[in-house]
Amino acid sequence: MQFLLVEYVMTPNEIMGIVLGALGAVAIILLIIFLIHLIKTMKSVSKMVDDVSGPVSELADALPGLIEPTQILVDGLADTVPVILDDVTTVTGEISGAIDSAKSYFETRSRRQSVRQSDNLGTQAARIAGFLAGIMAALRQSKSKKKKKK
Repeated sequence: MQFLLVEYVMTPNEIMGIVLGALGAVAIILLIIFLIHLIKTMKSVSKMVDDVSGPVSELADALPGLIEPTQILVDGLADTVPVILDDVTTVTGEISGAIDSAKSYFETRSRRQSVRQSDNLGTQAARIAGFLAGIMAALRQSKSKKKKKK
């Protein structure tokens, strides 16, 4: 019995071809797996979009009905806010005037030390009553302006 022994020597190009072929096959298998997962994900996204499209279209259809009352509200506010600001300016002006008069009253009172006690109580009560009457008149005037403007 004789055996024939044959030696086979591989060149680097052959080795590189085998390695690249194996790596290419692995890459193709991974690409197929990736595409399968991508398809599943896209199906799930498509289902979610279909589920949400109904309520979104209903909301889009309802928007014109919501915009009209909102526009009416904004127009009403545009008309009433300047009137309210004018009333607030009037009331704050009258209140600051009352505060200034009260301040001047207390400043002049501290300067006068020779006023009699009984006269002092009577004038204080009269001035406080006048001060309160002025504030009440200012508030009534601002309320009557609001009623007239409405």
